Amino acid sequence: MIKVKVCCGTSCYIMGASELIEMDMNKFKSVELEGTTCMNLCQDIDKRPPYIKINGKVYSEVTPKKLTELLEGEFYDL
Repeated sequence: MIKVKVCCGTSCYIMGASELIEMDMNKFKSVELEGTTCMNLCQDIDKRPPYIKINGKVYSEVTPKKLTELLEGEFYDL
């Protein structure tokens, strides 16, 4: 099971987390997608929201396209 957690803090939500939460994950049978409260990752000045964690690894500036590419590439061996 691949666990995707989407930060839904104010900055992440404004920068596109809502689009990530609404994505259709039906094509990814072993992916669990959920929104979480603020992950407090915004202090990292080198990265930008929205933030996600996939199996604990943090990704920044995530768009629906980037999330799909991550799941189809690095994580998609299902």
